[in-house]
Amino acid sequence: VKMCRMILPQMDKRRKGVIVNISSGIASVPFPLYTLYAASKIFVERFSQGLQAEYENRGILIQAVAPFGVCTRMAGYQPPNRVTFLPEDFVKNSLQYLRAGNKTHGSICHIVLGWILQCIPLKVLHSDSLLQGMQNYVKK
Repeated sequence: VKMCRMILPQMDKRRKGVIVNISSGIASVPFPLYTLYAASKIFVERFSQGLQAEYENRGILIQAVAPFGVCTRMAGYQPPNRVTFLPEDFVKNSLQYLRAGNKTHGSICHIVLGWILQCIPLKVLHSDSLLQGMQNYVKK
């Protein structure tokens, strides 16, 4: 928020600029064990969408990128695969989606994963067996 306040006036004067805010795919559905994190990422998405609506006619692009799997400390530095990217690879890939709207998952794999997650009933996502698996994953 502070960074946007600092840079938007200069972008507005130039009538051009790009702001990419990082959200998380985990914010796509109410996900147990990540409640506060997901809520903060939903804020990032709504903040970005609101700013985009304010500045869309001023040549400024504001987008939230909501990745699912990136090899970071939070993800336990999982090895890269078709869904989990090295940070630099994810950035390179997600830049292809820069004009894809005010929110993107940043890669076709993550877009499909987002669609799939939203099709799973919350009753299943919040089931005891899935929660146990998530708790084991989070403990790693």
